Amino acid sequence: MNSLDVAMCVVRSPDGRFLALRKAEDYVSQDRYAENRWETPGGKIEAAETAVEAAVRELQEETSLEAEPVESGAEVVDERPSRSVRITFKPVLLRARSMKVELSAEHSGFEWLRAEEFRDRLPEHNVEAVRSVGGVSV
Repeated sequence: MNSLDVAMCVVRSPDGRFLALRKAEDYVSQDRYAENRWETPGGKIEAAETAVEAAVRELQEETSLEAEPVESGAEVVDERPSRSVRITFKPVLLRARSMKVELSAEHSGFEWLRAEEFRDRLPEHNVEAVRSVGGVSV
């Protein structure tokens, strides 16, 4: 089984909402692991990167937001028999310098969701990862 390490960006607004991105239709059909159109920003950790460096980079690439890392959370492993890859999600809580989101082509929309909306709309591995970042409850 192959392994993939993924940085997961947990971005919180000043009023406590969480940033969620909606996958663009073209990307949903290309990504065999996209089970839900909503997700947190994030992506593959490159060979020479830490999870924190990858989270900052991925957030900027996907949303144009610049951010400072606040805290890393506990890893969440997704190792389902139906997949040929073991995905390790590494959450990083980030403080964005602004809230002006400009999406890349990978996403078609975004929302700042309250905790209960986040829980209802995003995949369980996203919810678990957000819970692992200190002081964040969803």
